[in-house]
Amino acid sequence: MRGYRRTLLLLVITSFLACALGAGSASAATTCNLYASPSGSASGDGSLSHPVATVQELDWALAPGQTGCLLSGTYGSISTDHVLNNSGTATGQITITTAPGATAKIDGLIEMQASYLTLSGLNIDGSNNLYSSQRSGTNCPYPVSNGLEIDGVGDIFQDNDFYQSVASLRGNGIGIGWNHPADNAIIRNNRIHDLGQCQAYDQMIYLSHGNNVQIYDNWMWNDPHGWGVQVYPAATNAHIYDNVIDGAGSGFVIGGSTTVTGNTIDHNIILNSTGLPNAGLTQGVGISTCCGLGAGNSFTDNIVYNNPGGIASASGITMSGNTTTAPALADPADHDYRLTTTSPATLTAWGLWDGGLGADQGAASPVTSGTTSSGTTGTTSSAPSTGSGASTPSKPATTFTPVSITKPAKSTKTSAKKQPKSRKTTAHTARKVLRARTALARRRRSRRRAEMAQARRARMARARRAGSRQ
Repeated sequence: MRGYRRTLLLLVITSFLACALGAGSASAATTCNLYASPSGSASGDGSLSHPVATVQELDWALAPGQTGCLLSGTYGSISTDHVLNNSGTATGQITITTAPGATAKIDGLIEMQASYLTLSGLNIDGSNNLYSSQRSGTNCPYPVSNGLEIDGVGDIFQDNDFYQSVASLRGNGIGIGWNHPADNAIIRNNRIHDLGQCQAYDQMIYLSHGNNVQIYDNWMWNDPHGWGVQVYPAATNAHIYDNVIDGAGSGFVIGGSTTVTGNTIDHNIILNSTGLPNAGLTQGVGISTCCGLGAGNSFTDNIVYNNPGGIASASGITMSGNTTTAPALADPADHDYRLTTTSPATLTAWGLWDGGLGADQGAASPVTSGTTSSGTTGTTSSAPSTGSGASTPSKPATTFTPVSITKPAKSTKTSAKKQPKSRKTTAHTARKVLRARTALARRRRSRRRAEMAQARRARMARARRAGSRQ
């Protein structure tokens, strides 16, 4: 216990000093409201001295507008299903992030069933054994990893490192709208990599159902068994831009039905695609279409480099301004996709993400000191993103505020010795603590019942989906 308290004290001091020095924090930092720790307790109240034990318990305890922070350690395993079903509001996202100065990792499946939920600044190993059915018509192994699920309205997934470290369990990466239309979801500023093993069925990002989904400024690499982004079978009005896709089977695929309408794919870099023979693409391309397509979909102003099949194997989609010019990025072999002085001039206006690394020493575009969307001090391009079309849309502003642990203020002493509290005051405080813990326990019981019911429905849904993700 003493060692644990000493660790917490060191974390508080380290975070306080980091804030004071301006390292890794924005000028206006927000205090973590509640905490989780692998050494915490199910009976904890979420305070720094009594954290809860799991990501799910942290989610249950947060109110709209609050931020929950993960202290150092590993949460879950390959058999863990982190079901997050506590919703925020349109004006008060619930945020789960890593505590400043901490090194936390989440293992297993994450299901974002709630709406207005933000996952930010997390290290997520999505390897799990929870997709237990073999996909019909394939000889793909099973069980494999069920992809991270985003099924709420207004959810945000940002500034995360998401991967599947267990090669034998690799499957789909991130599934958007698999169980419920994920309207207005935002996926940005993430590293998404090392996924897939099943022929052409495992995508890095799989956009299924949802209106106005925004996918931008992500670095994605190493999934030769699927597309970087699949838009199928019923997404509408998505905007997918300023992403880098390296070493996928192919860059994009869009189709599924005439309800797939109004989707814009622009200003992305697709390179080194390997091909998907099982999908009829013996050579990798920037984009392909399939299975019916609605109106108003476009693929414009993208760079498709070193893709043996060329820019597209597509019909029924508006295409213009796409090139095969070398993007001349910093070090793609080491997954550093920043611009260099030899990058094409057109790239300087795109406003590409710098990976949180700051400008490359040979960056082509002018940079100024600023704050990245994760809130960490870095550099941002002074040139705006051109988005799609002739206008220059700005990227949606982040609703995530970086967090820091506030150093507890020392109590004012009235004499050389601490004055004892009166018996009446002590009893009153005890009653307040008891009421708070009783209320928290009641909420937990209610959420556990709801979670168990949803988990049963999720298992049934996964079984139904076994034959549908083909």
